[in-house]
Amino acid sequence: MSKATKKSNTSIVDRLRVLGPVFSLQDMVSHFDITAEQASVYMNRWAQTSNIKKFGPGVAFNLLFHPDAEDKHMGLALTKVLRRPFLMIGGSSIYHSGWTTQVHRQMEIAVPIMRGKTSLPKLGSGVKLVARSLRDFNKLNAHLNPDASGGDLIPVVMPAYALADAYIAAKAGKDDGLLTPADEIDKDYLDDSEVENFRSALEDLGASEEMIEEAIAEYEDCLDPDSEDSSPGFF
Repeated sequence: MSKATKKSNTSIVDRLRVLGPVFSLQDMVSHFDITAEQASVYMNRWAQTSNIKKFGPGVAFNLLFHPDAEDKHMGLALTKVLRRPFLMIGGSSIYHSGWTTQVHRQMEIAVPIMRGKTSLPKLGSGVKLVARSLRDFNKLNAHLNPDASGGDLIPVVMPAYALADAYIAAKAGKDDGLLTPADEIDKDYLDDSEVENFRSALEDLGASEEMIEEAIAEYEDCLDPDSEDSSPGFF
């Protein structure tokens, strides 16, 4: 190894050593007294190695000193990227609330958007951002699950509300994988019937009477532990 290469590698180690498990371009500017342009050059260069992993615009995981950063500090990463409130919804909420053992293929995160401004950044690490109106976001935010663990600093929406939100989105053609099928919800994990909670959530989120009745017909059996129907269930 040449002296130049060794010096470069040492520089990377020394710089990453003082950064946390998740860092942004602004963190680099503050720590190293460099410009944003210089910080961007460093981050892009480091991303070509296994030392860091880019998560979103101007934010990366420090894998050199925190190899478990993706698992343990996702909430911090979302905070740095979004700089606005966010909530776990969809199948992710259903799973983390204990209604199913089916691990969802991606983590769905809802963020509030202003009318006409629906553009959201693309993120890595299996995270999908979902735009919600401020009205609907506030309704979801008013119904968080205090018993669910969605990871570091990630609020989880109550499963009945997550299911209602996903059902409405599916009917509007905007589901994109959020909706958990009825046969994936295991009623054996429900303490009490959630049918009325699901109905109330649908009403609160603005579903029509016709949509509500369709949703109840589709999910009633799996949301009632006392139902004689044998599905879903994992035996």
